[in-house]
Amino acid sequence: MMNSGVRDPLEKINLITGSISAIAGGLGYLLLGFAHGDMPSDPLQALQHVSHNENWQLIHISTILSVLLWVVAFICLAHSLRTRAAASMFGKLSVASITIGAAIFAIDYAIDGHTLPALARAYEAASSSADKERIYNAFYTLFSGLGATFPLYIGFLFGLPFLLAGIAVSCSKLFPRWLGWIAVIGGLGNFIAGFTMFIDRPIIPEEMVFGGFGLILNIWLVVIGILMWRKNK
Repeated sequence: MMNSGVRDPLEKINLITGSISAIAGGLGYLLLGFAHGDMPSDPLQALQHVSHNENWQLIHISTILSVLLWVVAFICLAHSLRTRAAASMFGKLSVASITIGAAIFAIDYAIDGHTLPALARAYEAASSSADKERIYNAFYTLFSGLGATFPLYIGFLFGLPFLLAGIAVSCSKLFPRWLGWIAVIGGLGNFIAGFTMFIDRPIIPEEMVFGGFGLILNIWLVVIGILMWRKNK
């Protein structure tokens, strides 16, 4: 059961900032995810997919900004849970994890969103087979490299932060305990997915990462944002 209204003006600012960041970041990522679509696993198909999407760069920089709003939301959430020792500790750990995850994500999406389309355009414009092969090899190298950063940001952005934040919420009296356990389950699922992908022993389908656990966690973030907004009233 949630506590009554917040009287501290600084706490109200924290809740309002966290609320706006959580709602905008959660909804923004969902909408941009649909615009991004599924990246083909075959490098040549991926090259064609990137070259034919005129909004590829805009989608990626906007998604990075959405994830940065997640970081702000997690910082504000952790600050609001500081009154209880266990909730405060897990809240701070969730902030540390999402900061690492957001950094990995930004690197991955910067390469995916800026460098890959530049190579894809160069490939399409190349007139000789030798030039096409050289550009394709560069594209292939970078595309293969994303195979390392992808599972890392799944684990440290979509997994561990939500797992830790969920524990923090369940330990607090600010939000319903059951809401925390939803994040624990979704975060644990994505952390396991990212970890097993990284060691080439995937046990959770990639569709579950974004369409299953990821969808639930984005909605969870929006719900937390709504509750934070209501809490400052």
